[in-house]
Amino acid sequence: MSDPTITAPVTRTAFSRPATLTATERPCPTRISDVADLATIPLWSPTEPNAAGLLGVSRSTVNRMSRRGELPVLRARSRVLVKVPSLLAMLDAAT
Repeated sequence: MSDPTITAPVTRTAFSRPATLTATERPCPTRISDVADLATIPLWSPTEPNAAGLLGVSRSTVNRMSRRGELPVLRARSRVLVKVPSLLAMLDAAT
């Protein structure tokens, strides 16, 4: 006689993914108070305050904005950093 509470193990296929994002996949929420005292922030980062989170746009949108010159950026080797005072001035002007 088998126990009715025992169920078959769940198998994962190559296309299945976890229902929730892990800490490394979850974007870091960014508020103005988080970045007000910083000189620069990255365009996008999953672990630190970033311009995409502050603007409320996706990673690809913020990359496109930097390529078009719509964001005040500094390029340091492979990193693209946004100047926080200029970004906050842009946000103030937009409201």
